[in-house]
Amino acid sequence: MAAKDEGTFGSLFGKAKKWVENELVTSGDPMKDHGRSEANEGLEADMRLEAQRARDRALADVIVPGRGKQAHTEQEGREAARRETRAASVGSSRLTLRGIVEGAIDTGLAVRTERTNGTLLVTVEPLDPVPLRGGSFAGLAFAVPGYAGPGTYDLGRVEHDDPLVFELRLDGVDSEGFFWSPSYGPGVVTMPNDDVADIHFVYEDPGSNRVEVEGAIILT
Repeated sequence: MAAKDEGTFGSLFGKAKKWVENELVTSGDPMKDHGRSEANEGLEADMRLEAQRARDRALADVIVPGRGKQAHTEQEGREAARRETRAASVGSSRLTLRGIVEGAIDTGLAVRTERTNGTLLVTVEPLDPVPLRGGSFAGLAFAVPGYAGPGTYDLGRVEHDDPLVFELRLDGVDSEGFFWSPSYGPGVVTMPNDDVADIHFVYEDPGSNRVEVEGAIILT
């Protein structure tokens, strides 16, 4: 916006300068002086238009912060709705984290599941980030390709369409993100029934910082 305004006022200044030059110069030739008078009338009209545009932009700059506040309020509303959705799916899941972040969580975990193309997708999120030693837990996700009911799934032995779905989200940690890969360590999901998933993963970030995660995820 600043660069655009500078161009506007530069243009307005140039027109004003030309207008003054025309007003100060008289050649003694009535035809030339008449031409300068007509030129100045055009410049005056242009200057009025430029000034009006500048006022309009200034008014818009005053109004925009209000729009920004409205957008912020809408964002808060969406986040509140997401939190209510998570609250509705809170169960008795529990997790233990060991590594660059350590601690145990046994309450307030919301679980969402989705089944698509034979794959079971699981997302675990707290209502609010949970403070632990070294950082805060903000959520994790994993997938079970070829899900066929209760059993043990060693995910290091199967191919994955989207490896980035295996994500551990931590707040307050200087990292580009934690993900699971068979080369990092275990990736095992054991399901004694359709309602519980016992998990064991090792998530790692690009800096080779690791977090081992074990827990029992209640899927209903």
